[in-house]
Parts: sequence; C-alpha cells; structure tokens
Amino acid sequence: MKGAKIMRRSDLITGILFSTIGIVFFAMACTDIPLQSLFCGLAGAGIGPGVMMISKYVYWSHPDRKTKYTDKLEAEKIKMHDEREEMLRGKTACFLHAYTLVVIGIYCIIFQVLEKLMIIENSRVFIIYLGILFFSEILLYRWIFKQYEKKY
Repeated sequence: MKGAKIMRRSDLITGILFSTIGIVFFAMACTDIPLQSLFCGLAGAGIGPGVMMISKYVYWSHPDRKTKYTDKLEAEKIKMHDEREEMLRGKTACFLHAYTLVVIGIYCIIFQVLEKLMIIENSRVFIIYLGILFFSEILLYRWIFKQYEKKY
C-alpha cells in the first residue's frame, strides 16, 4: 500500500460548505417571500453536490480502498492527457458551439413571430438579449481561437 493516495481534506471541507450553504438557502425558502422558488433551487444545488462530495470522501478514504483510489486517479490523469480524448473534446466543443448558435437564431425568430401574433407582449427584451448573446458568442469564439493560435 505504499504510495497509495487518500482524498484531500479540502474535498470534505468543500462538501460541507456546499451542504451548509444549501441548508441556509433551504431555510430561506421556508419563509414566505417572493424568491421562495429561487431559494429552493439554490438549496438543491447546494445540498445535492455537497452530500455527494462528502459521501465520496467517506467512501474513498476507507483504508481498504486507497490503492483502488490511486488507480482511479492514475486512469483519470491518463484520460485527461490522451491526445485522442483532447481531439474529441475539441470537436465536441465546436459542434456544441454551432448548435448553440442555431438554437439562439431559432429562438430569435420564434420570439419575433410570437410578438407579431400578439401571443407575447414586449418580447423585444428577449430578442435583444438573444441577439447580444449570439454576437458575443461569435466574437468570443473568434477571440479565444486567435489567442490559442498565437499560443500554439
């Protein structure tokens, strides 16, 4: 068992912190305020991952599982630096970028049609927001690509 790694204590602290924040939001959600549904969502977003982090820490910190955890970390490290995996992640990101642009364009058209048919009033805010998102994504994509092109 020499060289076997154990989970970091910071993982446990992060899990406890997430759970605590989730419980605080849950307590706030129990009050009668207009943001009650938002606080319920934030409570679930804190408690769920927090409990998972704590349970993973408890599971992988058991002395019988230390070598298994070391093997798991080594496999993850190899997978993260595998050239094939990096290429596939890059292609997936490009596909999702194109998909997002198409969906945003379709939503712009849908909101304009719904406003013209008087099903939705004042959809101009949605259309402006989606337009800004659409063009900012294109510009940001090009800027990041150029930065990587200079770097590599």
